[in-house]
Amino acid sequence: MSIPSKVMSKIDPGSEDGPKKMYYMQATSRSMIDQHELAQEISSFCTASPADVMLILESLSSTIPRMLMDGYSVSLGDLGIFSAHLSSRGHKDPKKVTSKFLKKVTVAFRPSSRFKSRMKYAEVSKVYVRKKAKKG
Repeated sequence: MSIPSKVMSKIDPGSEDGPKKMYYMQATSRSMIDQHELAQEISSFCTASPADVMLILESLSSTIPRMLMDGYSVSLGDLGIFSAHLSSRGHKDPKKVTSKFLKKVTVAFRPSSRFKSRMKYAEVSKVYVRKKAKKG
């Protein structure tokens, strides 16, 4: 399997000759693997049934947010680390900054170095995208 990609143009403003159009590879939208398909795939490599794997995946999806809300980062070993991040408005006086200044809470996933090193060997295939016909 390979990661499907397409060539996209972007303006490179940092060029010494002024802004110029450059072309880059970009991953294209792919089909989604759902939880049930993932459970089936995982169960084929171990003694757990697809139902057992589904139970674990369902538990993770409720337990990880709860742990993050309790102030923990969650390490899943060779997979990576989940952590909560906050975005808030600022104020000159630190004593006046309260939870009312909070804009949003986001979750970040930081893949482990082992996970990242596995992705270094990913194959990429170029997908040719047909240009849309102009109307008129």
